[in-house]
Amino acid sequence: MKYQGLLAFFITYLVLVSCSSDKKLFLKTGEVYYTESWNYCSDSLGIYNNMFNSYNVTNESFFKQKLKRFEKRLLKQMQFSILTDKILFHSINSSGKNSSTIGSLRKNVPLDKFEKMETPDGFAYFKFDPKYKTREIVYPLNSGNYFSTLEYGFVKMTAAEIEKFDFKIGALNTIKPNLLAIKNKICDKENYFKLTKSYFDEDSLRNYLTYKPLEKRLNKTSKNEKWSLTQFLATYQSFAQKEVEANETWNSIASDGFKNLVYKNEPLSRNLILDKVKNEKLIMINEAHHSARHRYLTGSLLQGLYDNGFRYFGLEAINNISDIEKFSFPTQASGFYTAEPNMANLIREAKRIGFVVFEYDEFEGDRETNQTNNIYNKTFKIDEKAKVLIHCGFSHNSENSEFKSTMLGYKMNELYKINPYTINQAGFRKLDKKMKLASVVSEKHISKNDLYINNSLPIENNCFSLRTSKNINLSIKNTDEIKPSVLLVYDKIEFEKVNNPVPVFLKVIENKLNLVNTNLCLGSYVVVTKDNQNEIIEKYEVVVD
Repeated sequence: MKYQGLLAFFITYLVLVSCSSDKKLFLKTGEVYYTESWNYCSDSLGIYNNMFNSYNVTNESFFKQKLKRFEKRLLKQMQFSILTDKILFHSINSSGKNSSTIGSLRKNVPLDKFEKMETPDGFAYFKFDPKYKTREIVYPLNSGNYFSTLEYGFVKMTAAEIEKFDFKIGALNTIKPNLLAIKNKICDKENYFKLTKSYFDEDSLRNYLTYKPLEKRLNKTSKNEKWSLTQFLATYQSFAQKEVEANETWNSIASDGFKNLVYKNEPLSRNLILDKVKNEKLIMINEAHHSARHRYLTGSLLQGLYDNGFRYFGLEAINNISDIEKFSFPTQASGFYTAEPNMANLIREAKRIGFVVFEYDEFEGDRETNQTNNIYNKTFKIDEKAKVLIHCGFSHNSENSEFKSTMLGYKMNELYKINPYTINQAGFRKLDKKMKLASVVSEKHISKNDLYINNSLPIENNCFSLRTSKNINLSIKNTDEIKPSVLLVYDKIEFEKVNNPVPVFLKVIENKLNLVNTNLCLGSYVVVTKDNQNEIIEKYEVVVD
């Protein structure tokens, strides 16, 4: 037995000093999640651990299967066995050896060297090593193994500071919530909708620089979470009128419709679109939720559609119609996507022209069937001669009957025998400087829409060029020391009537700039500049006449 112990120690030593053998020490399981601190979770092992540290690292770096030399020394001193133990994750903070952790699954731990710490939800073991300046916490698992976290973030502390510092209280504060999490199998994952809303909803005028902290957050997300956060990042980039960046962000997780498609682009104009749809009863045009130019196309068609008898306009984006009906313009309370200036402008212009604007989305039960019934009940049921325009998101206007779950576009025909004319501009997102509006012709479109569009239209002004507009220079207070800042333009009547208006135009200021040149429709406006802390630093009025 004595020689077996020596042999195991010798093998461990040889492996730990050999960089080429690092991968053998790791067990690839679990995920690391970032909330306000890092969390490691593994359902298969029954481990749910909050590290209570916001290490300046990326998510992927926790699983890099290569150890630093000093990390190997730490494993040796904690009696890590390569025969029975495995490393689950390790972090090295960008500042060096400070504030870092090795998480491991261990079979045998010399518990006689640890202090047992009990809580109402179980017990764990704690040890501080003053020589190596490390803290190790060991949690017993139902499998009979142990989960160990070895922290080595104390190298800069002096001997006097270490003697004075109460590591036991700190360990207990860490152990309590982790034992509760292990007991109840709770993994602290981020709710990105709530997180992003908390950034955006800082005040009644909202924070249109929300995309900035999300960009920094992206590298800290797990592979499972990255898809969700990337969607929110693209959306808030579009709120900030970062159209190119939003498109690139979205395309990083969702392939463009042009990929692997045999197609040809044919020139298209607004008048050609109006000519195709003027005799229809129901038009459904979709959008990619990160693309403001998709809303701009719909807005530019409004007057032509109204002139051809269309009177009803339903938008998926509206969640609360009350302010729109009360004021004839949306507020920040009208919906999520209605906070984007072009979506708000779309609703404003529709109300000005005379459309009956209505909401129709419903998430409880069968969403597509509910949408279909709501649209019918608010239009054709009360007006047999109704002509209706619907602006929806992504694939909701698909007419493909072979989809596993049929969509709004198909269900309207299935339930009410009304065949909509469906326009798809969400599937193709290639920005084309030469052909601003193109019809994408192919025999392999899977969503079975009537018209496919690649939309590269520039956003010209806040009224879709349906009314008179003028170029104007808007002055900016010198904010070099607090970049980025954001310039927001509000309709003066709206700004004075409600405390949560939606801007008609905005511009993020990232470089030295004294003037912003834009094109605004005739009217009176309030211009507000907010700094990167979301504080108002300038406000003035301007009249375009």
